[in-house]
Amino acid sequence: MSGLKTHTSRVRTLLTTLFTRDLYLGADDRQLLQGLNSTPYAAANVTGVKLARGYQLERLTLAATAIEIDEANDYGSAKLTTLPVSNVIILGAMAELVLTVDGTVITDPEDIDWALGTTALTSTDFSNAGEKNIITEADVAALGVMNKATATAEANVALAKGANSVYLNIQATIATTAIQTISGTLDLFYIDLGAQA
Repeated sequence: MSGLKTHTSRVRTLLTTLFTRDLYLGADDRQLLQGLNSTPYAAANVTGVKLARGYQLERLTLAATAIEIDEANDYGSAKLTTLPVSNVIILGAMAELVLTVDGTVITDPEDIDWALGTTALTSTDFSNAGEKNIITEADVAALGVMNKATATAEANVALAKGANSVYLNIQATIATTAIQTISGTLDLFYIDLGAQA
């Protein structure tokens, strides 16, 4: 028991040291403050602190996420996530997804196109007004595989502060309105620049 107390005490001391010296939580609970690598110009009364808040890597897991393709439109969308209400730069994404189609109305999954964007699809050509593609239009492979990565998204998708979201968009010629489902993971890489206007 004494060994456990000693270990607990050491961990508490380490955490206290860590968060009171070079690394500690800022007023914004998403923000860590660290020591600077750059040197602010003291002669001009400049000081600084490193804010290690910005870079984000988030994994979204889709478990039979449903997208309805309407026969009158031949396209559909699913909202996957809402981004922070900040100025955001999306660096890229990695999708490892599988699409299960309604075989009664779509017999060949390769007839479906898909993309990852910042607005829901409003046409079959993935050219919505205001659309920013995170993963540009791609074909669904045999067995419904939707695997693709972007190192950058349209040379980095810059989104102004607001209610920004990420959508999975699919398009297919369809005779009868039907539900398609998507499962797998999506890794989203972005920088949160903060909420200043």
